[in-house]
Amino acid sequence: WLNELDYHGHKLGWIECCETVTDNKGSEKSKGYFIHITNFKISDSDVAGISEAGRLRWKIENEGFNTQKNLGYKLKHKYSRVSWLAAKNYYQCLQIAHLINQLLELSIQCKDLLNGKMTVKHLWKCMIAFLTYVLIDNREMSSLCQNRMQIRFG
Repeated sequence: WLNELDYHGHKLGWIECCETVTDNKGSEKSKGYFIHITNFKISDSDVAGISEAGRLRWKIENEGFNTQKNLGYKLKHKYSRVSWLAAKNYYQCLQIAHLINQLLELSIQCKDLLNGKMTVKHLWKCMIAFLTYVLIDNREMSSLCQNRMQIRFG
């Protein structure tokens, strides 16, 4: 690992991690190679923790991106051909939708709805159909928005 690397006036830390995983008999199972760049000052006592946190963040970001690309959000490159601002706005809206979806799927209220043959996919199709075909009254929506609501996770 190195500290104080200059990148366009920013001081960065660099970590190279070569990991060997062994089984309980001591024989090698797999090897991993990771490089991390950080703005934290790295020391002997925290280099392993910073590398582990970097790997966890990478995993979280890639799982989210894979979900957005392959599991229903239809993230594609076609949204970035006209305007960088439009692409950024589209992706931010997609990120918000994914976040809301994750929170709702983890809520107790959603888990209570998922019984029998009801799946998350079917539940979302029902919600899309409702939003597409039902006229929502402004007064009714205003009164619903004034009520306090709590989402519980279980």
